[in-house]
Amino acid sequence: MSQVIMYRKNTIDDMLSIVGMKDNDVCNVSERERGGIFVYDKTKKNINDTGLILNGWVRQYNSDVKLEWFTTPYNETIKNIQNNHTHFTSVNDLNIDNVINTLDKITADKKSFVRNNTNILNTKFVLEYFVDGTNGSDTNDGKTINTPFKTIDKAVLASTYWNYAYSNGKLIIWVRAGEYDYSEATLNINKNYGYLQNVIISAYDNEEVVIHGSKKLDNSLFSKVNSQDTHWNRLDQNARDNIYKIDLGALGITDFGSVDSSPVELIESEIYNLARYPKINSGSNIQKFGDPTITIYGDNLNPDLSGVYTFMPNNEGGMYKKDTLVDTDTYTDVQFYLKPRANEPNGYTWLFSNSKNVAAPYEYEYFTKELPLQFSVHGEDYGYPTIVNEETVNQGFMYTREGMSSTEVGYMGNIPDNWVVEDLYVSGMFYYLWGHRVVKINSIDNVNKTFTLDSVPSYGIKIGGYKKPFFFLNVLEQLNTPGEYYIDRTNNTLYVYPKKDINLCNFKLSTNNDNVVNITGRNIILNNLIIEGSRNNLINIEGKHNLVVNCKIWKSSKNLITIDGYNNGVSYSEISYSGEKSVLLKGGDWPNLIRGNNYVSNNDMHHPGMIRMTSNGNCNISGCGNKFTHNDVHDVVHQAINYTGALHDINFNNFYRVLTMTADAGVVYAGRHWGYRGNNVNYNYFHDIKNNGYESSLQGIYFDDIMSGNYAIGNVFNAKDIRCLFTNGGSSNIFTNNIFYNAFTAFGSNDNGTRSINNTPGSSFNLLERLSNDGIDYTSGPWEAKFPELAAMPNDWDQIKDSTWLKPHSNVFENNIGKYVDIFVVESETDGTYNYFRKFENYSTTSLGIDHIYKIGIEPIEGE
Repeated sequence: MSQVIMYRKNTIDDMLSIVGMKDNDVCNVSERERGGIFVYDKTKKNINDTGLILNGWVRQYNSDVKLEWFTTPYNETIKNIQNNHTHFTSVNDLNIDNVINTLDKITADKKSFVRNNTNILNTKFVLEYFVDGTNGSDTNDGKTINTPFKTIDKAVLASTYWNYAYSNGKLIIWVRAGEYDYSEATLNINKNYGYLQNVIISAYDNEEVVIHGSKKLDNSLFSKVNSQDTHWNRLDQNARDNIYKIDLGALGITDFGSVDSSPVELIESEIYNLARYPKINSGSNIQKFGDPTITIYGDNLNPDLSGVYTFMPNNEGGMYKKDTLVDTDTYTDVQFYLKPRANEPNGYTWLFSNSKNVAAPYEYEYFTKELPLQFSVHGEDYGYPTIVNEETVNQGFMYTREGMSSTEVGYMGNIPDNWVVEDLYVSGMFYYLWGHRVVKINSIDNVNKTFTLDSVPSYGIKIGGYKKPFFFLNVLEQLNTPGEYYIDRTNNTLYVYPKKDINLCNFKLSTNNDNVVNITGRNIILNNLIIEGSRNNLINIEGKHNLVVNCKIWKSSKNLITIDGYNNGVSYSEISYSGEKSVLLKGGDWPNLIRGNNYVSNNDMHHPGMIRMTSNGNCNISGCGNKFTHNDVHDVVHQAINYTGALHDINFNNFYRVLTMTADAGVVYAGRHWGYRGNNVNYNYFHDIKNNGYESSLQGIYFDDIMSGNYAIGNVFNAKDIRCLFTNGGSSNIFTNNIFYNAFTAFGSNDNGTRSINNTPGSSFNLLERLSNDGIDYTSGPWEAKFPELAAMPNDWDQIKDSTWLKPHSNVFENNIGKYVDIFVVESETDGTYNYFRKFENYSTTSLGIDHIYKIGIEPIEGE
């Protein structure tokens, strides 16, 4: 028997380059994400599923299969669908149900490797420093576990001195368990200490290390509220015996920020929120299409179509029949229905019609099957039918009754009469559902059900009887639920309803108004740390080849991480509960198309926008050539990704519970610039996305406002409430090999460019000016080489106005497939004088049990 050989390789590609291997040979691959132990089996040399078997090398494992092992997040069936340009003729042959089930299993298992990557420490260190905040001293040498430094700053300084003496090898700073206070300073790694490189800062032996920008609040300084307290009568009598308070002024804490901008936050190991009304997720769910019955509400409806409607199935998916007849001056005992307009080409237009097939004056155009929150009317005298019960709370929101002026709002439902309007705020979307703001309240009129604001919200208030979601914030009278707090900014006092015994709590108040950690060196790694609590951004990364890994990063009033420079990133971390965005991913040279290669990968990202809910996104990507890959993104009110710039990769992500209360938005969104090109949005899974706003359509991938030259390839959509793909007037976009399952609309498009692009100075639709202002010479150099279709466009408004250049063209929609899809393609155009697609063919769908095959080929337009 021949001797078994043990190979050691750095990457999977290195392993696959081995020649002369034999059965049972072993290869240890050290690659960070896909590495492991492999045993060769020549009977499987022709198998490569990209993760478990690679040309005969069989992965050895005794745990769940990890998504990170694969170059795509799908099984072999899905891989074949993505990579083989097959002319599909039967959707059933592909067994898409099994594909979806497999994806659901894989994505459910994905969290098993978040914050569980230990390869980062599999190296030899030429020097070790130790830090112990409890037992250390900065007069020690820090070189042994028994002579540790007290502060991380001292270890960083010592490491800088070491860098001057040694140019090779890595140094590690082991940080012992404890909390490291940066409430009044920033942990500057390189910024103030000279050049620093090749250093790892890591928790020692998996001990819990917390780096925070917060003031610790001593439990012994809390006291129970009693009848002598100034606010005793304002507190809920059923809860006030559980309320504690602490004098923050006595601790020197008097700067709390504003509730609407960079406020201090109460930090504990569990989530605490400002006292609010209604409570988070309280109340009933909004009625949805398919419910056995629904109720229509509304005041002064003409005709009065309020009441209960019962679902009736039909060949078009179903409609609702009013349980009682309508009897008015206009209608005598007439039966009314709520139904979608038949054969609607652009999605559902919901309308009320009667048994005589005469429409009532209410309708609503929409792009999914869901019911609209409110119906539009053909005149002001008809009232506004709605599916929202004005006397109830829905999913933690109340609703406006009408916008009355630029600062006055009428509200639906009821507000308790005992509120004192003192440092009280309202958090809501008063004009656009994508335009959330927090605004201070001047007064509340419970009789007329109105409230007035201290200032005009940045997007204004929509005047008229429109239903917009909101809730009240910083309400002392509503401090009645464990996990809530209130700050009396006048008397510098914190009130809290603890979730557990006050003596077991570990309260801190975020006071640092700067970054908690700055990294500007090279090859700096933060490993296995908890970083929390700032009124500003938590972490700022610049320099080159720096990494935050295996960390928990949470609780900031603004953004959690800013990444710039080159080849910097965050991986295998939990990133959650930001005031605004989770990550700002920048870097690269966009005008010169030089890639930044910064990255956000293999993270669990959730609950961004806890203060500013919309117009932020979970991650904002800019610059050139950055990567957002293999992440779980969930529980996001607005968009998961907003991007600008070029050549980014947004691939292999798992998006769910996104767009939970918004409108006219996309899970992945970009728009309004001819220079946002060459971006890949590929091989992502979109599922469990519910439209709770009902004001306008939501998209999975949204190339808005003439976005051109981008890619959406191999994505899987399992979401009934969204248009899966939508391009709003763009050109040269590629949509191929996508899977649509249980979708209302697979693909939508229109010609927004012909209506919107202009030559007005300063206009956001002056796209030639925007290219120039951003320093992009698109007619020569790297832009001409990379994007010849753009370079061919004249840089002269007189030559492109009223021309083909403003019209969508040269898009490709090919080899896409779906099952249970109601409307596969919606193509809207104003004049029919252009060809939207260069290639449009080979897609298949099953709708209501009937196979439909479409093969449409459109030749390129002249000049393409």
